[in-house]
Amino acid sequence: MLTNGSSDDVSLPAKIGAWLILKRASWIGYLLGLIVIGICDLTFLFAMVVSGVIELNAGTVGGPVLWFLAVVVTPLGLPTWRRT
Repeated sequence: MLTNGSSDDVSLPAKIGAWLILKRASWIGYLLGLIVIGICDLTFLFAMVVSGVIELNAGTVGGPVLWFLAVVVTPLGLPTWRRT
């Protein structure tokens, strides 16, 4: 639960992923965010909609649509993938 606008409630993997993407332009951060959000958040949302806890509406669909657009657009701003 968010209290007083504090960011202390954000998960550690999300903070690490955001730092890696924003400050380091890291593919590891991108992939971490892709996996954490893709598996955890979208699976949770799907389970809640299927079970009827959350109603399927534009707001419910809007989040995954924005996530998918971010997944497509974010790599355009990252440096090229280099194999070492």
